[in-house]
Amino acid sequence: MLWLVANDMLYFKVDDKTRRYYEDQWLEPFRYEKKDKQMTMSYYRATEKALEDGKIIIIWVEKSFSATLVAASDKKK
Repeated sequence: MLWLVANDMLYFKVDDKTRRYYEDQWLEPFRYEKKDKQMTMSYYRATEKALEDGKIIIIWVEKSFSATLVAASDKKK
C-alpha cells in the first residue's frame, strides 16, 4: 500500500531510508488508538505544498513506491 487517507489527510508510506525526509519537514506519522494504546504506522502526512505542486508530489510518490517495494521484499524474506 503506497498511501492511506484518514480524517481527510493523505499519508505516504515510508521506510528507514525515506523517513528522515518527512521528519526533517516536521511531518507527523499516522497514529491511531487500539485498546487504549497509541499505535504508529509507517505512513507520514503529506504537506499542502506537495498536494498542490505536481513536481513535488511525483517525488513523494516515488519515495513511497520505493518504501513499499522494500517492505514487500522484506516480507518475502
